[in-house]
Amino acid sequence: MFIINIKYDNVKLKPMTAGFDSPEPHLIFANMEPKIIRAEDLKEEDHGDTKTTSILKINGLKFNIAKIRKVGDDIKLGYDTESDVAYYVLDGEGECVINGKKYHLKKGDCVFYPKGTKYKHLKGLTLLAIACPPFDRKKRVYVE
Repeated sequence: MFIINIKYDNVKLKPMTAGFDSPEPHLIFANMEPKIIRAEDLKEEDHGDTKTTSILKINGLKFNIAKIRKVGDDIKLGYDTESDVAYYVLDGEGECVINGKKYHLKKGDCVFYPKGTKYKHLKGLTLLAIACPPFDRKKRVYVE
């Protein structure tokens, strides 16, 4: 686990590869057409104190992107059994709990959780989540 602060003007996009354990890595975006995703076409899902908006989730894509809003503190500690997840704080300030230790997050911070890391984010954070392989709520195990 690590926390980093990202400055927008230092970001450079490069082609990414997936399938590192396969003999022939391939591009994550292979065979994908350009696509514009309009904010007005997205729908927020209500999961109690967590609200999620799936931004990019396409069958066959090796990752997904979602916006997560934490609106309450009734959020359970858990871990993802299959996905490594990076969260970028789009807005707000709040606490997160990682493997039993509390950390303060603010706009511009980024947190990475390898699968199996026990974590939760508390009220006040709006996050951009990138999960690889794509996040599946049914494959998250809650421990409290």
